[in-house]
Amino acid sequence: MLHVHVVTTGLQLAMYDTTKQSLQYRLPEGYKRHAPYLTALWAGIFTALLAHPLDVILVRVYHQHGRDLWYSSPLDAALKTIKTEGLGGLYKGFSATFLRAVPHTTFTFILLENLRGQAGRR
Repeated sequence: MLHVHVVTTGLQLAMYDTTKQSLQYRLPEGYKRHAPYLTALWAGIFTALLAHPLDVILVRVYHQHGRDLWYSSPLDAALKTIKTEGLGGLYKGFSATFLRAVPHTTFTFILLENLRGQAGRR
């Protein structure tokens, strides 16, 4: 499942910097200092929304046993899940992912901004 996290982390980093720059450009002057915090929070939400369905699909494929496999591939797992459970099937257990990913990602990006600020001051 490592490759899922590589993809989501790459998208998360690109989304964070792009969104932060866009917000800083669009926010009124008095609110520009809040852009990193808002963007860090959004990055956490984005990560949870993107990563969870991928994790659900891959867990279903990887935890098959025996000769009678229900899923032939991750795409097959996604299609069968949507067909039998609807789109909500891809988000089963989402609250746990949300409660883990959003604070972790938000804190990580706020820490990154503080480290960037300290490195720029020296």
